[in-house]
Amino acid sequence: MKVVGTSISEIDPSHLRVAVDLSVTPSRSATLSGVRLTSLKLNGLPVYAEPLNEEIVLVKEKPVALPPLYVTVQLRDVTSVEPLREMIEKEVVHVQGHMVADVKLGFLEKLVMHTEHPRVSLSLASDVPVSIGSGPFEKTAALAILTVVDFGFKTGIVQEGLSTLESPWQRDLEKLAKTNLMEVESSYSLKEKDSSYPVSLDQLGFKLKSGVVITTAEVKEPWAYDTEFLGRIKSGEAKLVKNSGEILLFAPSSRSSSGIADAYSLTHKDFKLSERGDKGKEAVITEAADLKDDKVDLTKVKIRPRNAPGSLSVITFAGKAPAGGFDVAPASVTAQDSWTKVAVYRLVSDSQTGKDTVDVVVLPARRDGKSIHFERPVDSSFFGSPILVPEGVLGVVQDEETGAFLPEDVVKAAGAKSGTV
Repeated sequence: MKVVGTSISEIDPSHLRVAVDLSVTPSRSATLSGVRLTSLKLNGLPVYAEPLNEEIVLVKEKPVALPPLYVTVQLRDVTSVEPLREMIEKEVVHVQGHMVADVKLGFLEKLVMHTEHPRVSLSLASDVPVSIGSGPFEKTAALAILTVVDFGFKTGIVQEGLSTLESPWQRDLEKLAKTNLMEVESSYSLKEKDSSYPVSLDQLGFKLKSGVVITTAEVKEPWAYDTEFLGRIKSGEAKLVKNSGEILLFAPSSRSSSGIADAYSLTHKDFKLSERGDKGKEAVITEAADLKDDKVDLTKVKIRPRNAPGSLSVITFAGKAPAGGFDVAPASVTAQDSWTKVAVYRLVSDSQTGKDTVDVVVLPARRDGKSIHFERPVDSSFFGSPILVPEGVLGVVQDEETGAFLPEDVVKAAGAKSGTV
C-alpha cells in the first residue's frame, strides 16, 4: 500500500477538503470493499476520512490506483492552522494512519479465517506531495484564508462559533477511552462437513458509572445478523457446535500478538448478558452454496436487523464492577432533536502486529424517531461505541448510520432522569 499523493480540492474560511490518492499492489487476487483510512493524521493533525463504498477488484501483483479518499477539516474545530499552513507552503505533507478494508471471500474461506467479516489492515507513514490547483494563485489564496482563520483564533472573533468540543472534554476523549471502553469478543464454532471452525466477532462496549457495560445486541448471537452464515445454518449445510459459544470482555489494550492478557468470561460466569429492545427480523432470500442439478438452491432466512429501535445488550458483572465509567447524558440533552457534534470511537485492529487500538471521530447526529441517526456514515469498526456529547452518553452505535438510546432502567440506575426517549 502506498500513498501516491494528496490534493486540496476545496478551501474556504469554514473548511478544507483534501483528496488522498492510494495505490495497492496485492500479493493475491481479491475484492475489497469499505476501504477507509483510520487514525489518520496530516502533519500530526487528527482528521476523519470518508469511507470508500465502492468495490475494488485486485489482480495478483498488478498495481491498482484506488479512487480518492476525501478528508474534510472543519477549520473551526482545529486549535492551530500551522499543520495545514506547513502542508500548503512546502507542498508536502506527512500522512500517518491505517488503511482498513473488508475482503470479499467465500464461505469456507471465512471459516478458515475464523471470522464472519474478514478485513485487512495496513500501516501508512510517509511524506507525500500536495497538489494545490494549477497555478501559484490557488496557493496564495489558500494561505490567505488560513491567515484570516488564524487571526480569528488569536483575537477571539471566532470564539462564539466554536463548539463545546473545543473544551477539556475534547482533549480528554482519548483518556476516557483508555479507562471506560471495553472490547467484546463473541465466538462460536460451525461444523462444515467433517470439520469444525471457530468463528469470532469483535466489537466495542463501554462502561457506565453505574457499573454495567453496554454493547450491541449482535454480540449474543452474531450469526443471526449475517445473511450468509444464517442461511447456511438454516439450510443445514453448516451446523452450530453445541456449547461452543463464548463472550469475552476486556480492555482493547489487553490484546496483542500473544493473545489476550486479562478478560472476563461469560462461560466462567464473570458476568450476565441481557438483550434489550426490538428483536424484529427481516426476511431475506439467499442462495445456498451448493448447486443441485445445475439449479440454484434458494433459502429464505429472517435475519435480525442491527438497527432495530432500542436493540442493545446490557452486561452486569457477577462480582465487583471495574472502576470508572462514562456519565449518562441528562434528559434535557437526550431529548434534543439534533446534536451538532457527537463523539464516537472506532476499534482499530492491526493485522500485522495483532494489537488493538481505539481512535475517536466527531460528527453531527439527529433524532430519527426512537433512534439516533448519524449525518455521516461510519463503518463496522464503530459498532458498540458509545455516542457521546460533553454531558455524557446518549446511546450506542448499532450500524453504519444508526444508534440506540439507552434503556430507561439503565438511565435511572445511572442517576439521570428518565422519560427522555
